[in-house]
Order: sequence, then C-alpha cells, then structure tokens
Amino acid sequence: MVAKVVVFVLSAAIVVSSGVAQDVVPLVLWHGIGGSCCDPHHLGQLIALIEKEVPGIYIHSISFGKNPTEDVFFSFYGLLSDQVVFSIVEQIASRLLVSPIQVSISTKLYSH
Repeated sequence: MVAKVVVFVLSAAIVVSSGVAQDVVPLVLWHGIGGSCCDPHHLGQLIALIEKEVPGIYIHSISFGKNPTEDVFFSFYGLLSDQVVFSIVEQIASRLLVSPIQVSISTKLYSH
C-alpha cells in the first residue's frame, strides 16, 4: 500500500512541478495480487468510472507483463522492489516525459 501511495504522490508531484500538463490530473493505478492492469471486470471498471466522473483525468494503470496473463503471473511472482525500481519508475517517467533518474531519486526520498 505504501508503494502505491508513493507512486501516486510521486507522479502527481512530477506533473505539477515539471509543467508537463498543468491542467491534467494524474492518477496511477496499481492492481493487486492476481489482478491485471486492464481487466475490464475489475480495474477496467474503476478506470471507466473515474474517467466518467473526472473529465480530463490522466490515468496510467501499471502493467508488468506484455499481456494480461503475464501481468497476473508477475503479480504473484515478481519482486516488489524490482517492480517499483525498474518497471514502475520507467513507466511513469516515459509517460510523463521526465528523466527516470529524477523519478528514482524522488522515489528514494519519498519512500522512507
């Protein structure tokens, strides 16, 4: 749970401070164990509801696999520390057009 909050706070801070998109509200979602980023019956429903209620929101759903099956597999067998450092940091950095180094430094600062 702490990592999810860290990722959300981190992405929000980067978007606001970098001026990438001042009018876009960022939201990073990270599914739990046994879930996948894009399952239309679980996280997909939540994404649709949020997009309906908050027009113009930017939503990024964290994914660890190349497809939903791999995503579920990695939710059980992936190392959380590796997922945060290598996958989530890279995904947020690439979507928000900031340097992965800035994101990883900020992650270390906010995660303690």
